[in-house]
Amino acid sequence: MMLNLALLQNKIKRNAVAYTGEFRQQLRSFDAQLAIFELAPPKDSKEFGRLVTFLSQVSHLYPEDSGSFAGDTLRLLERSYEAMDGDLRKTLFQALVLMRNRGGLDPIVLIKLCFALFRCHDKGLRELMYNHVVSDIRNVNRQATNQKLNKAIQNEVYRMLEDPSSIAAKKSLQIMVDLYKRRVWVDVRTVNVIADACVSNQPKNVAIALQFFLGIDEKIDALEDEEEQDVIEESLEASTGKSREKLERGAQKTAKMFSKKTRSRMRKREKELKALKKARIAKQGGGKVSSEVKRAAAPRFPAIDLLNDPQGFAEKLFKKLRTSHDHFEVRLLMMNLVSRVIGYHKLLVLPFYSFVQKYLQPHQRYVTNVLAYLIQASHDLVPSEDLEPVLKHIANAFVNDRSGPEVMAVGLNSVRELINKVPLLTTGQGMDDLVQDLILYRRFRRDKSVVIAARSLLNLLRELNPAVLQRRERGKYHNSDARVREYGEHIVSQGVDGAELLQFLEEEAKQLAADGSDDGKASQNEEIDEGDAALKSGQQEQDDDDADKAGEAERAEQDDDPAAPAPGETLLQKAKKRKIDQSDRIDAKRLLTDEDFRRIRKLKQKLDQEKRDPRARRKQERKRVVAYQRNVYLKALEKQGLVVEGIEGTESMSQAMEDDDPLASDLSSSSDEESDEEINAAGAINSASLEGVVRRRRRELAERLMSVYEGRKGAHELKEHRTGGTNNAEKLKNKNFLMVSKSRQVQNKQHQSLRQQQFSLKKHIKTLEKSKKTVQKIRRRTKH
Repeated sequence: MMLNLALLQNKIKRNAVAYTGEFRQQLRSFDAQLAIFELAPPKDSKEFGRLVTFLSQVSHLYPEDSGSFAGDTLRLLERSYEAMDGDLRKTLFQALVLMRNRGGLDPIVLIKLCFALFRCHDKGLRELMYNHVVSDIRNVNRQATNQKLNKAIQNEVYRMLEDPSSIAAKKSLQIMVDLYKRRVWVDVRTVNVIADACVSNQPKNVAIALQFFLGIDEKIDALEDEEEQDVIEESLEASTGKSREKLERGAQKTAKMFSKKTRSRMRKREKELKALKKARIAKQGGGKVSSEVKRAAAPRFPAIDLLNDPQGFAEKLFKKLRTSHDHFEVRLLMMNLVSRVIGYHKLLVLPFYSFVQKYLQPHQRYVTNVLAYLIQASHDLVPSEDLEPVLKHIANAFVNDRSGPEVMAVGLNSVRELINKVPLLTTGQGMDDLVQDLILYRRFRRDKSVVIAARSLLNLLRELNPAVLQRRERGKYHNSDARVREYGEHIVSQGVDGAELLQFLEEEAKQLAADGSDDGKASQNEEIDEGDAALKSGQQEQDDDDADKAGEAERAEQDDDPAAPAPGETLLQKAKKRKIDQSDRIDAKRLLTDEDFRRIRKLKQKLDQEKRDPRARRKQERKRVVAYQRNVYLKALEKQGLVVEGIEGTESMSQAMEDDDPLASDLSSSSDEESDEEINAAGAINSASLEGVVRRRRRELAERLMSVYEGRKGAHELKEHRTGGTNNAEKLKNKNFLMVSKSRQVQNKQHQSLRQQQFSLKKHIKTLEKSKKTVQKIRRRTKH
């Protein structure tokens, strides 16, 4: 029967009109077996499954005759899926998917059936239906967003979340999370329905919803990178016939064997570049902007930002947390999400801080995570009266002489982060004495991590509120104008914050450009002499720690030179000295571009560094003088047509001038600037940042060792592709014994005493024990 149906299927696909009678005969056979199956499902249903598979393969060729076949199959699966055999259920569903792909079935009908069949206790079938639902919804919304279909499917998904079957509800929630991760359903309604699942009565759904809000952004980034790599690899394999690994391996081998560039290799390289370009164009939809590309290019907001009622959600989840008896890990997830919502939206859930306080003990599991959640939930709108008890509890429980150095470092770092979040804590009653006690640990001799944590706390207090410190502890270069703002006080900035720094820098650049144009009128000989002497003096000043007198002498010598740089002023000095009116500011005269904002961000970072570094003026002045002197020297040599050798960075004179420009580091916009900054839109705090420096180094060492061991797993594969023959150890193993019998190593073994043999045997046994091997084999050999 199987052979006959397969042969008939092949002939029908070749000539459908000639075999219309045979198809109708098989369709009547299906109707008869269907009636029998509805009365009493047979135990052996393989023949019925083959018949359904055959009809689903060829039914699209006879649309008039097979009008009710899809509906009958769907109703049979919906009514009798519990009584069916597992193989037959899978066969019927695959037949329905085939007909849906060929347009013979409405997508919403099959998706509703999938949600109904999620109650079935068949793991393989549930996985198959899950993949079909996700892929079908993605395909429907690939070219254009189908709002009508999406709304109907969403209503079905939301209804299934309230289903009494926990398996069906879990699968429905996973579908929503997966579609959000793939940027198909990124609307507000989807996020809020997942938020309702956080407070449901099903623990598995609660864990899935909590993990969605805490880590969906990282999963989206990882998925996008993975999809892009897959597309590029497929295009490369289609164009070159080789995988990416083989191409890279061949390129490495070619680079080792040859160094000359030939036309054939250049053509091969161009072919690979064209394949990459073609892959990127295919990923973007072949030049047409599809709906999927639009969604990927649209601005992405954190899922926490899309909550309709953050205050109500935080209160509900905190209420569930207080009465929860779930595993401690699940309660940690709840605590993390509550704290992140409170910190991101600046909510007031005051009982949360006293609730977290009971978990703040050094012996508590995951105590660094709990401290990180407390810091996440702290912001400037929280009254200091509610956080002061928690701060004092951390100081008393963690920072004392009975605690270990790692515990003390965690406590000091936590206090520092809390004060940084809520500076008003330093003005509380008794905080002066507490601060004095904590900063005394900067002289702690037992552990360096405690010293670093105490010094960081002292530096923060010098910047935020130096009045809380004693006069001798404030430091010479503390911020004397700093004061703690009152509760609810905000500083309203006029215009773009930091635009005056960009204005200072652009004015200085114009002045240097004007002075540089006048510099060409001087004679070449004078420039060479001055540049030679200036370069030597600049190199001496760079290594001299006490360069005040040398700097004054340099400025005196350069008074006659109009192009010499003026005495350097730091950004901090310029900001204090010059006050620009609002009408004369650069942001009031022109529109700032993205490039300007990147420069302003970089200048503000430099201003913060200058506030902390008292030698910033001296360093900047030294750098400007040396750069100017070197530029004068190189210009003079270029005019004479001389080639300078032995000086780093002189391959291209324009490149050297650009590198030595004193404003290049300020006006340049690095592409890695945003990647270097720790930007986290959801306000998450890494618990590892609260640990001591020594503890973090140990963890980094363990991670490096793990990566080393993982890299050794594929060492045997590298051996096959290694060039250059075998090493000495491999040659020694493969040598004939007669060739090594007279060697010194073998002779020493033969002339060993009994004591030396016992010592060698014990050493060998210890080696085997360390590598977790059995010692019985070696002991058996010694008995014989």
